[in-house]
Amino acid sequence: MKQIKRSKIVKKIKEAYKEGRDWCRHDFGRYYQIMIDTYDADIWCDVFLDNNHWTIYHSDTIQQLDTIRGYVQERENGYVDSAIELLTAAGWTVID
Repeated sequence: MKQIKRSKIVKKIKEAYKEGRDWCRHDFGRYYQIMIDTYDADIWCDVFLDNNHWTIYHSDTIQQLDTIRGYVQERENGYVDSAIELLTAAGWTVID
C-alpha cells in the first residue's frame, strides 16, 4: 500500500499553484492547470500561452486537479481536497 503525508501534498500544491499564478501575471491570456500523477503522487503545474494549446497526456494515472473559486487559500484547499480524493481512489493512504 502506498502512503503519502498530507503535508507533502500541501507543499507540492502551494508550489505548483504559485508557479501558475506567477506565469499568468506576465501576460494576459496565459493559462495553467495543476496536474497529478496518481501512480507516484507527483504534482506539477502545466502552463500554456493560450487556451488553444495544452498538453495531452497518454496515461490514465495523470489527471487535472479540480478546485473552487476564491482567494489563494480557498483555491489551495480545493486543490488539496481534489488531490486527496484522487489519490485515495487510486489506493493511496494519506497520513497526517
